[in-house]
Amino acid sequence: MKEKSQIEKNAEERQIELLSTALNEASNAGGHWLNATGKGFPKFYPKGVAVSPFNGLFMALHSDRNGCKTNLFTL
Repeated sequence: MKEKSQIEKNAEERQIELLSTALNEASNAGGHWLNATGKGFPKFYPKGVAVSPFNGLFMALHSDRNGCKTNLFTL
């Protein structure tokens, strides 16, 4: 198996941090660990670019963590 690049290692660490933080803070959000404000599924602008469920999960975590009002991302 090929060793991961530094970029892949950094992304993995960031994903672990986002998920761990969300799960740890769920008690402060009434048990909600993701999208407590009811934002829509993450999307890219302009329309036509699909987001995989895996990427959507971490895009939503990123959006929640940074206090974004929507889950709309630009390319």
